[in-house]
This record gives sequence, structure tokens and C-alpha cells, in this order.
Amino acid sequence: MPTNLTTDANIVALAAAIKAATIDPASPRNKRMPQGGELSAADKAVIQQWFDKGGKISD
Repeated sequence: MPTNLTTDANIVALAAAIKAATIDPASPRNKRMPQGGELSAADKAVIQQWFDKGGKISD
């Protein structure tokens, strides 16, 4: 089943998984997003800051 990132609530609920898939090192259990490439350093920084602040809708 695909991951649902169509609502703010779904994104917030998956904050840790989003951080893991975009910033944390890849591993057999940790697949990378986006498929076929890496986010820019600036995009990764935005995700890290959002996650560090609590990964809330308001952030």
C-alpha cells in the first residue's frame, strides 16, 4: 500500500518516517526518498528543522 502524504495530518503522523527516508543514512530497512535521487542540502535542512521543532502542521 502506498504511503499517503495527501493531508497535513498524514504528513505529521509520518514525520519520523519522512525524516528517516530523506535524511538518515540508507540501509536495507531504510529506503531513500525520492526514488532515483537525493534531495538538495537545502531541502534536507528544511525537513530536519521541521522534524526538530516537532514535525507539527504549524511548522
